[in-house]
Amino acid sequence: MLAGWELALGLAAMFFGAIVLGTISFGLGTVAMPFMLFILPPRDAVVIVNAVVVLTTGLTVVQTWRHLNLRESWSPACLRSHWACSCCTVPMQWH
Repeated sequence: MLAGWELALGLAAMFFGAIVLGTISFGLGTVAMPFMLFILPPRDAVVIVNAVVVLTTGLTVVQTWRHLNLRESWSPACLRSHWACSCCTVPMQWH
């Protein structure tokens, strides 16, 4: 069982991580995990932070689903540009 200050630290870490996630669309784990490791074993901290990330990302998808234009995002021009970007960012091994 967590002490009062440990619970407060965990909730504050998740709160500030969620603020970072809402502001720049990533970073909840980066902000929250170091503080969670102070109060929880690594396995428990990873499970809790990942569950919160999945929950918040799922809520974001539910809220923005109507605004997605799937037909435009799967057009041939868009697929070519995604393919070009992915080829440029994947490390290649030359023989």
